[in-house]
Parts: sequence; structure tokens; C-alpha cells
Amino acid sequence: METKRARGNAKAVVSRKIKEITRLMADENNVELVDNELRELKEAFRNFQAAHEAFHNQLSDEESIEESAMYYELISS
Repeated sequence: METKRARGNAKAVVSRKIKEITRLMADENNVELVDNELRELKEAFRNFQAAHEAFHNQLSDEESIEESAMYYELISS
């Protein structure tokens, strides 16, 4: 399913941004870089939300819908 792959790719971008922010925060001189990465993280998360919604809206059986909702909750917490 193409939408599931798109959701996974969008989630991977979010994960990479989080790791980069964590790395940059080790040095207090990186405040501007962290701010920039946070802006990019917000955009990446919006992209993930859109990809998730596209995937989720294609589901029809209750079990898959529940799994998808739980996945989103886990990622967005």
C-alpha cells in the first residue's frame, strides 16, 4: 500500500529530526541551529499527520483502524 509506505517515510523524517535536535542540544552554542531544526520538525510532523490520515482513511476493517489509531497515538505522544 503506497500510503502506508508514505506514512513510514514521513515518520522516518520526524525521527531523524528528533535525533538531530538531540545531538545539537549537547552544545549550548547551537541555539540557532536547534531553533531551525525545530521549525523543520514541526513541518515534518505535519507531513506525517497528513500521510497518516491518508493511510488511515483507506482502512475499512475495525482491527486495522484501531491499530492505526494506536500507532498515531504512540508517535504523537
